[in-house]
Amino acid sequence: MSAPDREDLMPDLDRHIAALCRELESGDLADIAAEIDAQPLVDRLVAALAAGGGHGTLAADFDELDRRLIAYGIAGGLVPPAHRVFVPNPAAQQPQQVTVEVWACPSARCPRWLQVADGAEPACGVDGAPMIRKQVTS
Repeated sequence: MSAPDREDLMPDLDRHIAALCRELESGDLADIAAEIDAQPLVDRLVAALAAGGGHGTLAADFDELDRRLIAYGIAGGLVPPAHRVFVPNPAAQQPQQVTVEVWACPSARCPRWLQVADGAEPACGVDGAPMIRKQVTS
């Protein structure tokens, strides 16, 4: 099997370089690298990047780092899987407001409420005062 062309490596390699920089800045990678004995590998990647290292060496080292991170339990290694995408709930984009009428505590000392229905007006369980009719919008 032949080695991939440089163009084939660039998008994935660029994502790995950006992820490495982000993780080094946050400091999160240092603890994990020490725990999985990958600090020499991280140091080698940083040195190669600082020296303008070849893509073949970087790709091999990033592959090894990914392998170790995945074995540690980090899905996707240094770069999360591409299929993890946030999609907002369509209902949250155009929320509908609903207004309902309820019977509420007359003194507002409790959050109790009852749905308004035909029949007698309910009373407060504490002091017997009639509950008040309110509109609640959600």
